[in-house]
Amino acid sequence: MRGLAVIATRMLLAHAASTESKIEEMMELETDGKEKDAFGSCLDEYRDAIDKLNDALDNLNSKLYDEAVTLMEKVFDAAEICEEAFLEVQEGSSPLASEDRNYGRLASLALALAKSIE
Repeated sequence: MRGLAVIATRMLLAHAASTESKIEEMMELETDGKEKDAFGSCLDEYRDAIDKLNDALDNLNSKLYDEAVTLMEKVFDAAEICEEAFLEVQEGSSPLASEDRNYGRLASLALALAKSIE
C-alpha cells in the first residue's frame, strides 16, 4: 500500500507544480488588481502545498506515516481556498476551476492511501 501512496502523492505533487506554473503565467497577464490578488492567494496555497507534499513524500519513503498524513491534511484544502479567493472577486467559476477540481480528487486519493498504511 505504501507504494500506491507514494505514487499518488507524486501525482498530486506534479499536478500542484503544474498548477503553480499556470498560475504564474496567468498572473503575469492579469491586469485587474483584485483578480491578480486572487491569483496571488492561489499561488501561495499551491507553493505551500508543494513544500509540504515534498516533505510528506520524504516521510512516506522513510515510513513515517503519521507525519506524512499530518502534512497531507494541512494542504488538503489548498484548491478549495484558491476557489474561495476567486469567489470574492468574480461570479461563476474561477479560471483555475479544472485544476482545483483535479487537485481535490488527487488529494483525496493520496490522503486515503496514506491513511490506510498508518
